[in-house]
Amino acid sequence: MQGEALQACEVGEQGLAGDRSYGVIDLETGKVASAKRPGRWAALLGFQAAFTSPPAVDAPAPPVLITFPDGLERTSGDPDLDDRLSEALGRRVRLAAVAPAHNVFEEIWPEEKGRSLYGPVVDEEDELQVIDVLGGLQAPAGSFFDFAAIHLLSTSTLHALEAEHPAGRIDIRRFRPNVLVQLHGAEDDGDGDPFPENAWVGRPIRIGKSLRLNGVMATMRCVMTTLPQPGLPRDREVLRAAGRNRVAVPSLGTYPCAGIYAPVLQGGAVRVGDPLSVD
Repeated sequence: MQGEALQACEVGEQGLAGDRSYGVIDLETGKVASAKRPGRWAALLGFQAAFTSPPAVDAPAPPVLITFPDGLERTSGDPDLDDRLSEALGRRVRLAAVAPAHNVFEEIWPEEKGRSLYGPVVDEEDELQVIDVLGGLQAPAGSFFDFAAIHLLSTSTLHALEAEHPAGRIDIRRFRPNVLVQLHGAEDDGDGDPFPENAWVGRPIRIGKSLRLNGVMATMRCVMTTLPQPGLPRDREVLRAAGRNRVAVPSLGTYPCAGIYAPVLQGGAVRVGDPLSVD
């Protein structure tokens, strides 16, 4: 569903407090619903969600208020929520606060990604292969993250994608990071590395006084970057623009990338304006 901008947040092993605390489960398959299979789940991008009270690190997530595309509002405690979600999405689903033990979601494979699939083919959609992807490999058990709890994206990378696709809308919502890094100087003026996160793989990352992350892998981009959502049109050229930054991911292949995944080494508070350094 749609995200929100925060000015400050506590971060623990589970990531930003409250981040991706809930997920929608397909009752037919047991898989996590994801717009990475847009023919089935793209409607999720029309929903919004907000906590009814502030979430806290290492505490159960508070109830969440879900606003449907037609303006209907339901909380996670409403007895008819699952029925309403199922009706709106066209499949029997339930809202869950814990991901399945095998956190699997489906992803369609557009040609822009190349030939190296990182999951088994399970179906076909719009003449494209659909693969199964095991989520949360670098995240705590029970979480709904695609891979790791933190996904950083720099303004330099956004500018590089804008330069590659000037006619498009390179909006941060297409990439869904939970930390946006504002670079300064040559890195953000087009004179430095246009995709600086590539050099952060394998290095500790510090934010603010206490937050410590471990850069583990470039973020492989997918069809999500191309999908329409409120205020943004469908645009396949966004993924093609990311293809300018094809990165070799060990044991998997070479893919269009933008940003970096980084599990939490040491939690702490983070707020807009905090300094970031890479050791």
